[in-house]
Amino acid sequence: MKIADPHRVLLVSAGGVGRKRATAVAAHAGSNLVAVCDVDETCAASLAGDHGAITFTDWSSAVRDADADLVIVSTTHDVLSAVSVNALQAGCHVLCEKPLGRDRDEVARSVDAAAAADRVLRAGYNHRFHPAIAGLHAAASQGRLGPLISVRGRHGYGGRPAMTASGAPTRPSPAAANCSTRGRTCWISQGGCWTTSKALWPTLRRRSGTCLWRTTPSYCC
Repeated sequence: MKIADPHRVLLVSAGGVGRKRATAVAAHAGSNLVAVCDVDETCAASLAGDHGAITFTDWSSAVRDADADLVIVSTTHDVLSAVSVNALQAGCHVLCEKPLGRDRDEVARSVDAAAAADRVLRAGYNHRFHPAIAGLHAAASQGRLGPLISVRGRHGYGGRPAMTASGAPTRPSPAAANCSTRGRTCWISQGGCWTTSKALWPTLRRRSGTCLWRTTPSYCC
């Protein structure tokens, strides 16, 4: 199968995450959204219309007929692996939302399919590339934090009306930071991290496009 330049992208699932992926595809010169698939035809048609793409409601038909060379799988967990394997076997590269499958066997099937087809399979662990996380990694690698004893990561979304009674943004409790190793434990949150290093804090704050919350010595022992 010849790989297009720019990539011709099929998006499977037009929910909240899918819409974010569609925006990213449209913003990149190396990709073009050509098809959107969702079991909700109205949802698929709405997103497809925004990008001049065609619409599908059945993912297997979409993989077969969309003439895409890259498939973004943003479905519920029960079909992540099935869609990925099908797309890989059809000769497409795949970006699949985490966690790639519901269990080890499903993930292995996707990985094996990618190897057999000589295609690229990637999981959507996009926080690896967040500037604040990259900054923390660089600081730890350079020894600026001292020997790390542990790193604790958390992920979540605050401030959504459906998740808070008042609709006001929420922040993690300081007690949840679990900084208990004399400044050598970092707590990573959505778009940021907890750290007791005063020298590191200004750097990470500048690099974060979302929110970072400062810790104070009282949260650590």
